[in-house]
Amino acid sequence: MDTIVRKKIRFFYYTAALVTMAVVALAVSVPYFIDSRKNYDLLISEIENSIIFWHRTTLKQSVTRTISEIETIRSLTRAEFKALCDAQARAFSRLDAQDVQALAAPRHDGSPALRGIPLTLADAGVVIREQATGRVVWTNGRQDADAFAQDGPGEGAAYPVTATAPLPQGLAVTLFFQAASLDALAKARAKALIRAIRFDQGSYIWVNEILNYAGGDNYAIRAVNPNLPETEGNPLSTNTPDIHGNFPYKEELEGINRDGDLYFTYYFKKLGSMEITQKLAYAKLYKPFDWIVATGVYMDDIEAVILKRKLALTEAYAAQVRSFIILMAAVFVVCVTLFYVFERRVNAMVSSFVSRLHENEQELVQKNDRLTAAYTQLEHVAYHDFLTGLLNRHAMSDRIGEEFSRSARSGASFCLILADIDEFKRINDTMGHDVGDQVLAKAANRLRKNLRHEDVAARWGGEEFLILATACTLEKGVILAEKLRAVVEGRPIRVGEAALNVTMTFGVAAYAPGKTFDELLKDVDLRLYDGKRGGRNRVVSDACA
Repeated sequence: MDTIVRKKIRFFYYTAALVTMAVVALAVSVPYFIDSRKNYDLLISEIENSIIFWHRTTLKQSVTRTISEIETIRSLTRAEFKALCDAQARAFSRLDAQDVQALAAPRHDGSPALRGIPLTLADAGVVIREQATGRVVWTNGRQDADAFAQDGPGEGAAYPVTATAPLPQGLAVTLFFQAASLDALAKARAKALIRAIRFDQGSYIWVNEILNYAGGDNYAIRAVNPNLPETEGNPLSTNTPDIHGNFPYKEELEGINRDGDLYFTYYFKKLGSMEITQKLAYAKLYKPFDWIVATGVYMDDIEAVILKRKLALTEAYAAQVRSFIILMAAVFVVCVTLFYVFERRVNAMVSSFVSRLHENEQELVQKNDRLTAAYTQLEHVAYHDFLTGLLNRHAMSDRIGEEFSRSARSGASFCLILADIDEFKRINDTMGHDVGDQVLAKAANRLRKNLRHEDVAARWGGEEFLILATACTLEKGVILAEKLRAVVEGRPIRVGEAALNVTMTFGVAAYAPGKTFDELLKDVDLRLYDGKRGGRNRVVSDACA
């Protein structure tokens, strides 16, 4: 009886101790993990928006800073020539009467004499008048000097730089520069600066000079473009589309006319490459030169930064979880050690009971493992294609139904991508069905390995595969399909000694509110059919239809 009582006491003791440890562990870990997971999910959702916002801000700052530098160049150019004109005017004021008479006296060929005149501004306009009457005595013919002499010096925008000094014999000399001449020089200096500017990720500044704010053909010229330097000076048209049928020059001009600046996206080639990808740009008008100053960054570069940040955040979260688990494990070890030390004298007495309990536990675990394995195998057989390992048609239909319900509630978009192996019947007919099965399995494996984590693929029937791309716009769906097409085509599929060049055709359709599953499936099937009819080994989407 005493032995039974002691066993009961120990049993209740260890049970109470373990339950207490479990409750404490749960009380500490559950709120911790919930809070950590919420913070992780929140940061993941904010990464893309914050990075895109940062890039937009950076683009705007770059353009604003460049315009500020252009304005500085324009101001410094005018200040430079103002100082030169003032100095030259002072030099004229030191002429003696003989020099002034020589200046006004014509030579034998009828041209005015220049003897003794310390003229250093060869391009400046020079006009000499009688101070009392204002009568023009002499002009050098530069900078539209005759018109300036007729209109008077004035203070208008046409002649922003002037300098006047008295001469002997009641004369006065005026030196001046037209705004157009000074701005032409400032433009040349600004262009040299802009061509030298480079940012991270291959970004640069470009300038289009507007000739006609109404748009149309020849509405502007390409003033500066480090990406296409050979086209600088070429005319531009608002009727010119990019490779996706957008009209970026029209969109840019409309935004400039409306707001003076804008953000917009279009497709353009990368610097130093012939690759054409989507680009986010910011443009702003510098009115004094009629310049649209712009810069941009390619969306795939932004996506690479977003992915890198997400991976870093995921690793940090995993490290945080590991540290917490290690800490809890250390606390658990300490507690177990204390229990062991406290109960070391009675441990031998209950060892047989613990041993039997352990054996029973192991037996239960083994039975549970066998049941779990059997259930997993049964579930896999019910929902997966035996040849490719992808979801079967039934499982994919259920998954798409869930996505329809989710999109109907949240308004999120998704895409269906239907892929078909080109000329698969010829492979079966010429090399046998065993080879065809291996081609199916290896092609499916390439698709699965190159999908996004959130996407799923299924064998839809025969050599057709259906891909569900969640939280995906039509444009991103086309990019994903093109990536998969390139992966399949990129290297031969080896079956034994044979190396088969296999290609696939892809159809892409995006969910829109009000569409049924059958309608969406019909759309993507028609796009696949268009791709087959158009020559195979291509991606066709709703946008291309």
